[in-house]
Amino acid sequence: MLLILFFLLLFLITAILTLKIRIDIQKFVISNIDKNGKHQKIKLEHRVIVKLYIFNYIKIFSKLINKRVTNNITEKVQPRLKKINKSTKEIGKLLKFIKNMKLELKDFNFVLNFGIEDVNLLIYIFTLISTIIPFLIRKQWKNIEYSVAPIYNNGNLIDLRLKGIVDINLVHIIYTSFMLKKKGRIKNGRKFKSTKSSNRKSYEYSHE
Repeated sequence: MLLILFFLLLFLITAILTLKIRIDIQKFVISNIDKNGKHQKIKLEHRVIVKLYIFNYIKIFSKLINKRVTNNITEKVQPRLKKINKSTKEIGKLLKFIKNMKLELKDFNFVLNFGIEDVNLLIYIFTLISTIIPFLIRKQWKNIEYSVAPIYNNGNLIDLRLKGIVDINLVHIIYTSFMLKKKGRIKNGRKFKSTKSSNRKSYEYSHE
């Protein structure tokens, strides 16, 4: 009986450690540009399937992401994106988190055309994105194509198109999240110590 429980526990641990999340993006389009290149109401078209695999090959779950799920995800993600805003540190943390997750991309196509009324901001964001993409792409990824182009003098426009497969190992997500939390606790601990010592010094000086 104990031997059976041992092998069952071993099986479950191995299954969790080898759990892979596959995001099959068959179509994903966000655009507020019509056929004539003019501004229109933003449209979202997508067909995305999320699949779960254990032992890297055995599929145990498959779910088509519908509009309701997309709206729920958007509501949860938007507040976090607002916090990031233009903070270089927060953007750096986000990029580091994405890179440490060790994503695997296959047959991936990324096209982004966008415009902003503020030309200086447009150039800044275009340069930032053009720098970030090569930083994120890994050499072992195959069939990766991307294109980023600015649109000048036409207001705030976006045309984003994605297609391809993204694989994420659960163990990498857990490890990356743990390391980021650990670093955050260490930094907060140092700040607390330095604040405490500075307060003590000011108290001593006040009695001289």
